Amino acid sequence: GVAGPYVFMSYDEANARIDAIANGMARRDMLPASEESGGMKLLAVYAKNRPEWVLAEQAFQRGKLSWQVRVSGGNLFCSIGVATTDLVLNNPNVAPIRAWVWVLKSDHLYASSSQLKTTFLETKVKDGDIIKCHLDMDVGTLSFELNDSGERAQAFTGLQGKEVHPCAFLSTGNSFA
Repeated sequence: GVAGPYVFMSYDEANARIDAIANGMARRDMLPASEESGGMKLLAVYAKNRPEWVLAEQAFQRGKLSWQVRVSGGNLFCSIGVATTDLVLNNPNVAPIRAWVWVLKSDHLYASSSQLKTTFLETKVKDGDIIKCHLDMDVGTLSFELNDSGERAQAFTGLQGKEVHPCAFLSTGNSFA
């Protein structure tokens, strides 16, 4: 296509549009949990690079987001959770500076590189386990669920107002499916 003229949008205008999109998705129940997704709410946005794509992505973060990973291979020294945009985009190869993660092998929780808890689930994660991550931006919590148990363990609170994205840090020999 042909690029049109630049149209300025203030932060307040963008925030109002993001709120409207998030409220519209909630009112129309556009993100119903499905059995096929293991009870998760899924949304795919396919669009050209344009403001509406970014606004929809931000609106999606205003509510609840769930994703899952299957651990496989190696020594299981990997971490999953959420991280701020600048960490993910600027240098993913450094120790997490603004991230809230569960280190699977040690069962420790870390926030901004500081260890918060030495034992989280008291269950050893093993090869083949499925971990569901549940982020609720309405109340600012991140919880984890192991192997479709239906039991969510709340790991972090106070995430309201932070721009975070799902993240995984892997060491040599690990992979997520």
